[in-house]
Order: sequence, then C-alpha cells, then structure tokens
Amino acid sequence: MINHIKKIISENKILLTGVLMILLSIIMIMTSSISEVVEKKFDIKFNIDKGFTDILQNMLSIEEVSESISGVMNLTNSCPGPVNISIYTPPPVNISISETLDPNKSIIIQNISLNTLIRIYPFKNCFVEINGLIIYRTYKYAWLNLFAFVFVASGSIMIFRHMMYSMRRFEKSQE
Repeated sequence: MINHIKKIISENKILLTGVLMILLSIIMIMTSSISEVVEKKFDIKFNIDKGFTDILQNMLSIEEVSESISGVMNLTNSCPGPVNISIYTPPPVNISISETLDPNKSIIIQNISLNTLIRIYPFKNCFVEINGLIIYRTYKYAWLNLFAFVFVASGSIMIFRHMMYSMRRFEKSQE
C-alpha cells in the first residue's frame, strides 16, 4: 500500500506541485485582501512662499495601498493677508471649493478623502496650518497579489505539462 502511494506521488510530482502552488496562491489572495482601519490625526504647518499643491495622501506620507472612509480637515490662515485656496475631492464625494481665506480665519471641510487635492496660492513669508482626522482602510499585504499571480501561472504551466506528458504516455500505450 505504501509503495503504491509512493509510486503515485513519484509519477505525479509535477501535478501535485502545480496544485499546491495554485492552493498557495489562493491563500495569498485571501491574505492580501485583509484590511485594517486606521485613524490618523494630522497637523501640518507649511510655508506658502511659492504656493502649494498636493494630495492629502502625499502630505501625510501614506505609502501603502489605501481606501478612504471619511475625514475632516481644518485649514487655518495665519498670514497677515488673505490667502486663495482651492480644494477638490474627486467622486464619489465630489467636493470643489475655491475661496479666499481671510487672516486668522479657518475653514472646515468634511468628507475629505486621501485623494483630496489642496492648492494654496503663493503668499510671501507666510505659513498655513492644516489639521484634522482621516479614517482610511489600508491593505498591508497587497504586494502578495504579485506572488499569487506568479504562483497561479507557474502552477497552471506545471499542470498543463503533466497533462501533455500523460497524454503522450497514453498514446504510446495505445500503439
């Protein structure tokens, strides 16, 4: 009995390896879709001598694959004169604000996302402060999808090779 199992395994090593690789890729795909909800408070003060344009995700140095849930932002003008600002959040939120913010005044923007584009026009010797809270979902293991793809491709090729080998062996046995 044991010898029979050893013989089956030795004849089907490529097939078993291919199936194992595909099963591992399924586990990798399931692991890569595990997410974690993160709440991040931020307080950024920056000089706008030359103006400023960036998305919130870059400003907060969030590098992993992320998806916004909700957020609120407070933008405060501490300049001696009015500052022109533009804020755009793409769909599905779809917020577009273009305002002149007077000295020592604030604007509160709700429903911001990591893709919120903030543009502040130049004002010499001036600082603007942005603070708030963003809640987002992060996928820390998204890079596993690349390995899962390689494992599926390799496993499929191994199974195909085994099928071709088995067909040739069957044809030779029929002669």
